[in-house]
Amino acid sequence: MNLDIFTLCDDAQIYDGNMVVVGAKNKIYVSDLPQKIRKISLVIRISDEHSFPGENIESLKIVAPSGKNLLDVNRFPGIEAEKEDSPIKVLDMNFILENFPITEEGVFRTILTFRNKQSFTFSFLVCKSNKKSS
Repeated sequence: MNLDIFTLCDDAQIYDGNMVVVGAKNKIYVSDLPQKIRKISLVIRISDEHSFPGENIESLKIVAPSGKNLLDVNRFPGIEAEKEDSPIKVLDMNFILENFPITEEGVFRTILTFRNKQSFTFSFLVCKSNKKSS
């Protein structure tokens, strides 16, 4: 199993069988805390040559620096394999997070875990912007 894409971004769309990712980021600037991010996407692409990768996903979490779970998904209804006959099975997921709560600065961890206990982690930094608003 391969993790091809695992990132936060401004937007993502599947266009003509390709995942188009706009504004990939590993740092989020906020003007004040607490704050809600109006819209941000968490994008994941998994591929496998042997089996459909979606069958083995156990959980997806976003954990704040304090240890608080901000996102905890352990059910993935509607995940289906591509219909086309391809030697590589691909799963694209775009989690659109609206009004996502940010209550603290620091390193946030996004953790994707599979039933075989294999996991992947993507970390991103939240920090206050030094810009003064006028």
